[in-house]
Amino acid sequence: MIITERQKTILESLVEGYIQSAHPISSQWLEKEAGFDFSPATIRSELLVLMEKGYLEQPHVSAGRIPTDRGYRFVVDDIIQEIEKREEELSQLVADRFELLDQLAESTTALVLGYTPRSGTMWKQGWEHLLREPEFEERDSLWNLTKFVEDVEKHIANFLPAKAMEVYIGKENPFSKVKDFAIIVRRSSFDSRQAGLVAMVGPKRMEYEKNIDLLISYGRKKDN
Repeated sequence: MIITERQKTILESLVEGYIQSAHPISSQWLEKEAGFDFSPATIRSELLVLMEKGYLEQPHVSAGRIPTDRGYRFVVDDIIQEIEKREEELSQLVADRFELLDQLAESTTALVLGYTPRSGTMWKQGWEHLLREPEFEERDSLWNLTKFVEDVEKHIANFLPAKAMEVYIGKENPFSKVKDFAIIVRRSSFDSRQAGLVAMVGPKRMEYEKNIDLLISYGRKKDN
């Protein structure tokens, strides 16, 4: 059964109030606590409509209203729809960013990392290109690389770069005791709430100028 936006707002506030207090909610409570910008008479009128539509009931004549099963169901379904909408938007955002990271990885022999604080997720692209480098013909070098990337993934959530882009070479890196590699880290606004990070990992002899330029270009694409 369709209800108006105003009725929805009143219903949601009443359900929330009843969940918190376990007492029937009056029109006076809604007027005082919910901060609506419409009159008490309007609130009372809309409560009657919501009762007629089966979303609310009144335990006693002098009591306030409480939600019916239909009222709870409406609010719960609305919550689910909002969450699904946000997740869909986030998934599309992640897909777009992942595509850019993939393009970035195709342009370099470094391993490309992308991290978003909102989901706590780190993506890794470009292993196949990096592992063709002569440094990784030795098993120990491959093991060190794996350990280095694991350490980055473990500590990146607490990493706050002082500048928009930082370059760490060998012993300078703040992530790991493994000192055989270089990492370039760039802040990136993966979503409107929190800034993420994009990084490139490779041997200390990586192509710094090329990779720095690629990360700068990535930032321009992301912002467009």
